[in-house]
Amino acid sequence: MADRFTLNLINNKVFCPDDFHANPSGEGVYFNRDAMKRYFAEYEKHLNREFNHNETGTKTTLRKCFRHQAEKLAGTLQDNSPYVPFKMEI
Repeated sequence: MADRFTLNLINNKVFCPDDFHANPSGEGVYFNRDAMKRYFAEYEKHLNREFNHNETGTKTTLRKCFRHQAEKLAGTLQDNSPYVPFKMEI
């Protein structure tokens, strides 16, 4: 999910080369402060965007799906019941 989200931002030119800086040690490239704020603002929008759940047909958000999956996983760990993951159609 994170890779798809990030690639979508890059493909839609939300970020430009000036939004990045190299680590002085040469180990990696990082967002500058303003770009990082934009990234997290876009991520919040992404988490709260509504879509139709492919299993229930109801409107939901990724944030709600993440919460529901965490609760299901907790139940699986407590009850030793099978865990069924959420599958998002692309």
